[in-house]
Amino acid sequence: DPDYLDRNYLKFKRLDLKNLESRWKIKKFAEDKDVIHCYGPKFAPAVATLRKVKKVVTLNNYKFFYPRSVLGMEKNPKSKVYRTFHDTTCRFLMKRIDNFIALSTPIKEQYSRFLQEQNIQVVPNMYEPGFSRFTGLETCEKELLYVGMIIERKGVEDLVEAMDNINEEYSLRIVGDGHKLDDVKE
Repeated sequence: DPDYLDRNYLKFKRLDLKNLESRWKIKKFAEDKDVIHCYGPKFAPAVATLRKVKKVVTLNNYKFFYPRSVLGMEKNPKSKVYRTFHDTTCRFLMKRIDNFIALSTPIKEQYSRFLQEQNIQVVPNMYEPGFSRFTGLETCEKELLYVGMIIERKGVEDLVEAMDNINEEYSLRIVGDGHKLDDVKE
């Protein structure tokens, strides 16, 4: 069974309040853990406050690089001041994270502006729906493993369909839960 916290159970809408709320949940969750992995930088500030646990964050977007005003979402001048303070604080807290996984070199380059570059490793997503065939896969056990939420945006159904295109006989093990679980099983 996966051992994870789902951000969808948080009651606050504002990200700063979500980080405060999630901080207490993450702290309790992390009590018996050696490593905490946060997928995405949104909750990295909350994870960064943990002590006595290794912290890893996947950098999968540019959350701290595009101000709301650029996106046309800034409501008033006070909002701009708040946003600047919030993002600066988050960037400071993120320096407490042990390691980062960037999904691309451009993401690594952007985050290297305020994080230590040697703490950021580029590990691209393994599967791209545009690939028509997998060839030359090497593994000892001939088993592919997917671990994560089983929801549409993760592409698990595409992965199941792609199994028909693998030249060798590999098995696929899926570990996780989500609203697409029944569709994937089918």
